[in-house]
Amino acid sequence: MIDVSIHAVRIEINSEDYIYSSFRDISELKRTEEFIKNTNEILEMIATGKSASEVYDEIALMFEKRHPGMRCSLLELEDGKLLHGGAPSMPQEYCDAVHGLEIGPEIGSCGTSTYTGKRVLVENIETDSKWKSIKAAALPHGMRCCWSEPIKNSSGKVLGAFGMYYDYPALPNKEESEDLSSAARLASIVMERDQAQKHIYENQKFIADQTKLASMGEMIGNIAHQWRQPLSVISTNASGLKLDAELSEVSKEDILRSVDIIMKQAAYLSNTIDNFKNFIKTDKLNKLIFLKDVITNTLNLVDASLQNNYIKLILDIEDDLEIFGNKNELTEAFINIINNSKDVLKSTIKNSEDKLIFIKTKKN
Repeated sequence: MIDVSIHAVRIEINSEDYIYSSFRDISELKRTEEFIKNTNEILEMIATGKSASEVYDEIALMFEKRHPGMRCSLLELEDGKLLHGGAPSMPQEYCDAVHGLEIGPEIGSCGTSTYTGKRVLVENIETDSKWKSIKAAALPHGMRCCWSEPIKNSSGKVLGAFGMYYDYPALPNKEESEDLSSAARLASIVMERDQAQKHIYENQKFIADQTKLASMGEMIGNIAHQWRQPLSVISTNASGLKLDAELSEVSKEDILRSVDIIMKQAAYLSNTIDNFKNFIKTDKLNKLIFLKDVITNTLNLVDASLQNNYIKLILDIEDDLEIFGNKNELTEAFINIINNSKDVLKSTIKNSEDKLIFIKTKKN
C-alpha cells in the first residue's frame, strides 16, 4: 500500500468536456512528515523532563518503525564502561551481557566506537574480529550485523553509543546511514541534559556542604568560648582542693562543695557536646517538631558568640507551636540567619546597647 496524491481538473477538447487526473506517490513525504512529528514529540519529552530511559526507548522505537526489522540500543559511557540505557526490542539476556562491558578497540561495535570516537560498521557479527569476544551473546538472539555511532556532547566528548542491528549481514544504505547520525544526535541532547542536571546537583551539594562546614566552624568557635568559663571554674576548684589538701586544711564539706561545682560544670560541658553532636547528624527524617525546641537548641550553639559580640536577644516564642520538618536542617537555617544578623550588627552598630536581635514566633 502506498500513499498517493490525486489532482483532477476539467478540460474541454473540441467542445467535449473531459476530466484530467494525475496521481503522485507521496509515501516518502508522509514518512518524512511522520519522522518530523515523532522527533518533535521526543524533543518535547526531553524539554518536559521525562526520564532518560523513557526517551531512549522512544528514540529506538521511532527508528525501528522507520526501518522494519531493525533493532536499536542506546548505551551510556561511564568510567570506561558501557551501561544499558534503552533497547525496547532487545532480549534482556543480551542487555545484561553488554551492561558493564569495558570499552576497547576490539569490543564489538559500540565498545569500539565509544573507544575510538568514530563510527563502526560491522557487516557480519559472526566473522568480524571486533565481535570475537562477545559474539556469543549476540548470535543466539539472531543478531547478524551491527552499526554503531558514538554519542557526543557539544564539545566532542563521547557520552555513549547508538547501535542499529539487523538479523542478516548488511551495511547501511544512504537513509540508514543518515538516520544513524540523527539518532546519535537526538540521544546526545538527553545525555547532555542529564549531565547538566547532575553537575547542578553536585554543585548544590558542594555549596550545602561548604555552608555546613562554615556553620560547624562557627560553632566550634562558640563551643571554645562557652568552655572557657566552666573550665576555669573546674580548674580553680580542683586547684583549691589540691592546695587545701597539701596544707592539711581540707574538710569533707569543702570537698563535697567543690565536687558539686565541678560536676555541674562538667554536665554543662557535656550538654554543649550533645548539642553539637545533634547538629552534625545526617538524619534527613521529617517529622513534627516544636519550634521552641529548635530555637532553644540553636541559641545554645550560638549564645557564646553573641555574648562575645555584646549582642542581646529579645525573645517572644510560643510554647506549643509545631511544624513539620527536619530539626537539624532548620537549626542550620536559624544559625545562618543569626550569624548574618550578627555580622550586620558588628559592622553597622557601634553602641553595644543597641545590638539587639528580635526572635518572635506566631501562629498564622
